[in-house]
Amino acid sequence: MKRLFWVLLAGWLGLLILQWLTPTVWGADGYFHIRLAEMIKNQGLLKSLPQAQWSYFSDRFSDKDWLYHLFLIPFTFVKNIFTGAKWAAWLGGCFLYTSLVVVGSFYTPSALWPVIGVMFFLSDHFLSTVTAPRPMILAMALGLWIIHWLIQQKEKKLWGASLVYGWLHITAPLVIVYGLIIKVYRLMFKKKMAWRLIIGSGLAILISFILHPNFPNNWFYFYLNGILVPFFAVKWGVLELGAEFFPLTTQDYLGRYPLIVFGLLAMVLIAMLSRPKTRMSTQLWFLINAVFLIMGLSSQRYIAHGYPVMILSWSTFLTDWYRDKNFPKLVKKLNKWVNVVMLGGMILGLLMLANSLKRMVLMARGERVVGEHYMQMAGWFKENVPGGELIFTANWSDPQYFIGLNPQNNYFVVLDPVYMWHKNPKAYQLYRQIALGQVKDPYAALKNGFKVNYGYAGKTYFNGLVEQVRKDERFTIVKEDQLGVIFKLN
Repeated sequence: MKRLFWVLLAGWLGLLILQWLTPTVWGADGYFHIRLAEMIKNQGLLKSLPQAQWSYFSDRFSDKDWLYHLFLIPFTFVKNIFTGAKWAAWLGGCFLYTSLVVVGSFYTPSALWPVIGVMFFLSDHFLSTVTAPRPMILAMALGLWIIHWLIQQKEKKLWGASLVYGWLHITAPLVIVYGLIIKVYRLMFKKKMAWRLIIGSGLAILISFILHPNFPNNWFYFYLNGILVPFFAVKWGVLELGAEFFPLTTQDYLGRYPLIVFGLLAMVLIAMLSRPKTRMSTQLWFLINAVFLIMGLSSQRYIAHGYPVMILSWSTFLTDWYRDKNFPKLVKKLNKWVNVVMLGGMILGLLMLANSLKRMVLMARGERVVGEHYMQMAGWFKENVPGGELIFTANWSDPQYFIGLNPQNNYFVVLDPVYMWHKNPKAYQLYRQIALGQVKDPYAALKNGFKVNYGYAGKTYFNGLVEQVRKDERFTIVKEDQLGVIFKLN
C-alpha cells in the first residue's frame, strides 16, 4: 500500500504543477461551468438561462451537467471563482488519475503501478483535456469503475454508479454499451453473466433521467446532444462543431498519443513472439478500448475519453505476458538483448514524457494569452454595455468565456451551436454568414435582424468580418488587440 500511496501522490503533484502552468482557466468551458455553479448557489436549480438568448437555453433550459455544477458550488465561495474553477479541475483530474491507478491495481502487480502512473502523462492532448474544469473528466473516472464492476459483476456498486453517471454526463448510455460488449463476449465463451447487470444499469440511468430537475426537457437535450451532435460529427459540414469532434491528423496522432501507436505495435509484436495466455479481463479491457479507438477515427474526443482504458488494456496485457509460462523462455532466448530492449523502452518512455510536458508548457502560454484577452474584452463589455443587452459574438464558443466573465449581458448561444440551429435554422444560418464575412451588409443584418448594438470578433477565423467592420463607417471599433476586436454599431 505504501507504493500505491507514493504513486498517487506523485500523480497528484504532477497534475497540480500542470494546472498552475497558467494562472487562467484551461479551456473555454470552465468559465461557463463555474459561473453556472455560482448562479445555482444564488438562485437554486435553474429553469432558464437568458444569457443564451437565441438558443433553447433561454426558454427550454435543461442543465445536462447539473450534478457537476453542484460539485463546483463549494469552489465558488473563494474570492475569485476562476481560481476555484482551477482547484476543482485539479481535484477532478486527481479523481481520474486515482481511479486509473487504483482500478489498475486490481489487475496488475505493484511493480507496474508506477508505470501506469507515468503513462497517464504521456499525452499532452489528454492532459490538456483533464486539466480543464469539465464534467467529462469525472465521467471518464466513473466509467473506469463501471467497467471494472461489470467485469467483476458487482451489482449494487454498478447500479449506484450508473445512477450517478446519469446525472453527471450525457454519455451515461455508454454504461449499457460496456455491458453489452462484456455480455456478448461472455456468451461467446459460455461464461455466465446475469442480464440483470445490464438491465439494472439501464434502469438506473432511466431513473436518473426521470428524477432530473429539468425533466422532461432533459430528454430533448439528450436527443440534441446525445444523438444529433454525434451524427453531425460523422456527417461533417451540416452543422458547425467544435474542434474536439474532428479527427486528429496522422502526425498529431503520432505526436500526441504515442502510447497508443507504440502500445498497439508492442502488443502485436509480443503476441507474435510469445503468444501469452491472456485473462478474460484483459481481453475485455482491450475490446472496450478498441471501440474507443474506432470511434476516435472520426472524433478526437473519443480518443481522449478512451485513453485511460487504453492504459489499462496495455497494463493488463503486460501483466499477463510477464506471468505467462513462455516469458522465461523468451527472456532466455533473447539473452543479452533483454537489457537493450528494457533500456530502449525506458528511453522511449522518457522521450514521450518530455515531449508531452514540453507541449503542455507551450499550450499553457497560449491559454494564458487567450484567457487574459477574454478578460480584457469582457471587462470592457461589463463597464460600457447596459445589463441585459444582447451582444453578437462571431464564434459560438465565445460566450463560454463571456457568460463566465460578464454574466450581466446576453449572447446568442453557448456550449453547442445545435441549441440555436435546431431552434431557428434560418437565424443560425444568417448568424454564421455574418460571422464568416459572407453577408454584403453585416450592419443591416445585425442592427435590423438581431437588434444588437455591440459585437465581438476574433481575428484568427473571422478576419473577413473584421475587415468589413473596418471599411464600414457605420461601425466603430472601440477596443482591439492582437486577437480580436469589439465594435459598436452607430
